[in-house]
Amino acid sequence: MDIKYHRVRDMSSVIFLDNYYGRRYTITANDISASDIERSGSVMPESFERGALTEAVYYILLSLYRPAHGYAIMQNISVMTGGRVSLGPGTLYGALNSLIEKKLITGVIGMTGDREQRKKEYVITEAGRKIVRGELERLGELLANGKKITEASGGAAHN
Repeated sequence: MDIKYHRVRDMSSVIFLDNYYGRRYTITANDISASDIERSGSVMPESFERGALTEAVYYILLSLYRPAHGYAIMQNISVMTGGRVSLGPGTLYGALNSLIEKKLITGVIGMTGDREQRKKEYVITEAGRKIVRGELERLGELLANGKKITEASGGAAHN
């Protein structure tokens, strides 16, 4: 389902557009209870706040264990995934800005090549490293449970 949303100018409601069905939904502040906000910390929490990173964010964070500029990050992700994951500049820089806001990475000015050209580089913070460690634990659990169940059943489907 392809759903897009935008806030109404007075910030009192959010309009969701469902492009697949061509429907439009309006959600006002009255539709969201105080307990919803207290429980989640926000109405629509980021995926890593729920404990799961997107594949793009995971690979960006891994790429930044060493300082790197945007193009180097894109190349590194492509190499790590054998070309399976390819991030465009818009996706990458949108994610980088979000990660900076959440203090998972930081931007630094680095020197590149012999021309001594200043380029902005990014590096993972300790908070970002903690998120990666948590994701590795989560993925390890997924893998272990998947192996346990599929090996126990011999791969046979159950009806």
